[in-house]
Amino acid sequence: MKMLSRTMALFTLTALRTSSSLTLARSIHRTPPTALLRGGRSRDGGGARMMSASASPLAEKITAHIESADVVVFSKSWCPFCMQTKGLFETLQVPVTYIELDELADGADMQMELAQMSGQRTVPNVFIKGTHLGGNDDTQRAARSGKLQELLATSKL
Repeated sequence: MKMLSRTMALFTLTALRTSSSLTLARSIHRTPPTALLRGGRSRDGGGARMMSASASPLAEKITAHIESADVVVFSKSWCPFCMQTKGLFETLQVPVTYIELDELADGADMQMELAQMSGQRTVPNVFIKGTHLGGNDDTQRAARSGKLQELLATSKL
């Protein structure tokens, strides 16, 4: 009986440590501070607009990419969700700038910086006229609802 309670105590301690680690890991990957975003990201496809805060050289490079074209997609060449997004823009015959993160020497660092800037860690990471739209699901949803076409038709602010 004593051995069983000792094992249970050890299991409980291990579970608490694991739980704390998970909580810490989750808190590290939460949405970035609002100082980097203007407006909140909503599920209806409304994005966050990037602001020019005192940024790192990598953040400045990312911002330059985002501002360089009406549609910018941070992608990975092998990603099936990125391929779906690329197919959508091809179907819409929209000119797009693709930044293939897996083909860049600083691609992993760029993806981490994008996560801080946009609150999204995954690819594709889609920006329309400087506004963060989201990933593949958000882009497909926006296309189905007409929101994507509306964003593409509006002029830059």
